[in-house]
Amino acid sequence: MPLLTLSGPDAMANLKANPAATWPMRGSFGSRLEPLAKPGFTPSFKLAAGEPIFTIGSCFARHVETMLEQCGFAIPSRAAVKADPQFALIGHNILNNYGVPSIRNELRWALDPACPFTEDQAFVEVTPGKFVDLHLNHAIKPTSLDVVRARRRAILAGYQAVRDCRVVIVTLGLAECWFDTWTGIYLNTAPRRSLLRRWPERFQLHVLDYADVLAGLEEILALLRNYGHPDLRVMMTVSPVPLTSTFRAQDVMLANTYSKAVLRAAAEAVCLRHDWVDYYPSFESVTLSERGAALEDDMVHPTHGAIWLNTTRMIRAYVGADALGPQDIAATIAENPMAALTLLAEREDLLAADPALAMALYGAAAKAGRMDLLERALGHVGDRVPADEQDLTRARIALSRGDVAGALALLQHEPTRRAARGQFWATKLNAQLAQGDLEAARMVAQGWSASNPRTAEPFRLLGVAYAARRQFDAALRLFEAALDLSDDDARVLLDYADLLLQTGRRSEAQALLDTIHPGNPAQTDRLARLRLWAWDSIAPIPVDAAPAFQPDFDDIYEEVDVQ
Repeated sequence: MPLLTLSGPDAMANLKANPAATWPMRGSFGSRLEPLAKPGFTPSFKLAAGEPIFTIGSCFARHVETMLEQCGFAIPSRAAVKADPQFALIGHNILNNYGVPSIRNELRWALDPACPFTEDQAFVEVTPGKFVDLHLNHAIKPTSLDVVRARRRAILAGYQAVRDCRVVIVTLGLAECWFDTWTGIYLNTAPRRSLLRRWPERFQLHVLDYADVLAGLEEILALLRNYGHPDLRVMMTVSPVPLTSTFRAQDVMLANTYSKAVLRAAAEAVCLRHDWVDYYPSFESVTLSERGAALEDDMVHPTHGAIWLNTTRMIRAYVGADALGPQDIAATIAENPMAALTLLAEREDLLAADPALAMALYGAAAKAGRMDLLERALGHVGDRVPADEQDLTRARIALSRGDVAGALALLQHEPTRRAARGQFWATKLNAQLAQGDLEAARMVAQGWSASNPRTAEPFRLLGVAYAARRQFDAALRLFEAALDLSDDDARVLLDYADLLLQTGRRSEAQALLDTIHPGNPAQTDRLARLRLWAWDSIAPIPVDAAPAFQPDFDDIYEEVDVQ
């Protein structure tokens, strides 16, 4: 039976009226395909600026959450995580959910009174007194039963927050799922290898077919419809992050193509069946883009730019910023300054008419590291930003484009305002490091220390640079100096813990990680990754191979278990 049937005249009318009905030519001006693809889509509903949004799915959902939060939307599932101290040292990645069956499980347990969570279906004692929750990532360290119970309570509370969210974003990750034959329940990730050895007949790998995925999606939507917001709207996406490894006896490229194809096909079906479900093409955007622009060097994780493109396109389309008046936008930004990133991204008219709005975008873009928007705002801030700080901003923009000489030419004198001097020295140091001149970088670091003897940043940045060049002795000495000045700064401690792991000092790293208190979601995620590396013998990415945008756990169950 066809998914969609159109009459001949309707089909021809679509072809005539649809500006995206054909492929753009290579190199065409304003191409929606190169370098980053921007597939067309038509929203069927609108987001209210700042409203709570619930996101479910794989690690790409965590990227979307981060961007939505920065743009002023509330993410109640993250609030539940933040409220529970048991999650403080694990981070938001504990919410990653990769397969349709495991997403269905979590929603059943959180929402349906007839399907309560039971410990005997999930908790396993792997060593005396140490337990794991089979439905969480297998790489999480076994711990006491009380801690495992506390984590599960927090997860259930996080999923129960979906009841109060009008908009739910569901990101589908993979179709290779592990099945527990004893309980009849699908797991979220692969079971621990020790459990596979203990019970070789208990767990099976299932490669889901179209009917499996479609039935699971329909049940997920029914749970959301029955127990969720009365005006529910769902946005369905397929994660563009591929399988990093496959458990099947075939090339991972083939396994990934099947996995994404069956998820994409089922998503299309449910979107056509339910007019309150939209499909957002993040998968197509990343996979159809130029690889160098869309993927990090590991060829798996989307670049920060690709994530920003998709999130901001989604928000602009669903919020409809062009329809908002200046007063509405100003009120929203006053409540959450980071909302300026989407509400003002393409409102040149408002930036030119209202310097206060230009300053709002300038501040938000500087905080988020959005050099494109910073440059746009810079043309409208006038004398509200001192001339020397405008030069500093231009230098940061030049450096982001790889124009090191241009950046250094703009960095001749410290800004007058003390608050801008740290950024001045950091930009100058990074420029020297970008051109590989360690001697010049040391001179800049000395100047920075002379300007502000109490900052640890020159030592931290130089230490990272030396570590990237495998000069570990020098890096360790620099971090010793940074630690003396850092006052438990999470940035310094995380970099130092990473260095300890790189140099094989695992026990020292483990002790240090127990003392770190992250100050933002990115630090929380990085702490979680370092903890997994430190306690589960997962090798960290070498410093000199690490991508600029550090990856999270992804749509496979940890490469160490399948090599």
